[in-house]
Amino acid sequence: MGIYDRNNKGHYPYSFTIEPEYNGKPLSRDNQVALSPRFTSTSSADNFVWGSSDDYSPASGYVDLSLVHIGMSDWYTTLSGHGGASNQLAHPGSLGSRQTGAQAFHKNQSGNITARMSIWMSIAVGSHPHPGHGTAETYFALLTNAIGSHQGGAFWNAPGNVINYTSPRVWCPGTEKIRVSGQNYGNGNYRDWVCIANQHAVSGKATDINANTLRVVNIGRTSDSTLRIYGFKIVFHILPPGSGEFGNLAL
Repeated sequence: MGIYDRNNKGHYPYSFTIEPEYNGKPLSRDNQVALSPRFTSTSSADNFVWGSSDDYSPASGYVDLSLVHIGMSDWYTTLSGHGGASNQLAHPGSLGSRQTGAQAFHKNQSGNITARMSIWMSIAVGSHPHPGHGTAETYFALLTNAIGSHQGGAFWNAPGNVINYTSPRVWCPGTEKIRVSGQNYGNGNYRDWVCIANQHAVSGKATDINANTLRVVNIGRTSDSTLRIYGFKIVFHILPPGSGEFGNLAL
C-alpha cells in the first residue's frame, strides 16, 4: 500500500503484511491452534518470571509458527546500479552503501529509513461465549529463535554461550508477557482482531533476519485460560529518510 501527498507525489511503499504459518499456511478458523495454560493459578501467573528451561516449552502450552518471510536488519544486499542515467527506480538511498541508506528495509537509525511494526491477532480465551471483559484472561509471550547464535539459536539469550533462562529472546520489546482476555463463541464462529502492538519502534534483536520461528507460549492465569489463535498478521510500516515521524505526514 502506498501513500501520497496533496500533490499526488508518492512518499514510499508505506506498509506490507506478513503472516506466520502453522501447518504450512496462515492461521485461520480452519487452521487454528489451542494452547493450554502453563498456570491455572492467578497468583502464580501474575508473579511469573522467566527462569528455567521448562518455562519455554510447557506441555501443550506452546506452538512454533514458521517465519517464512525475511526479517528486518541492515545486512549486505544493496542496489549497486541501474540502467538509466538518472535514478529511474527512485532508489531511497545512496547506491552501493548500506551505511548511508541504500537498504530499503532496516531498523531505526538516524538519517536512514524508518521502520516500525504492528502486531494484530485474532484470539479467544477460555471456553465460554460471553464471560465478560477481563473474566477469561491469560498471559502469553511471543519469542523467537536466532539461527547461528549460541545455544543453537534457542528462545533464550546466551551471551558468550552462557545460558540465561531469565532473558527470553522476545519478538519485540514488551512481548515477554502480554495479558489478554476474550470470549470463545462456538470455537471460532465469532472472531475479531486485537492490536497487540501499534507501530512499535523496532530496535535491538527484534525481528532479526536470522529468525525462522516465532514461538507463542501460553502462560495462563485462571483454570479457563486456554488460548486459541485464529489469525496472526505482522504489519511493517516504512518511511524513507526525511519523511518525519509516523502520524505527522503532510497529506
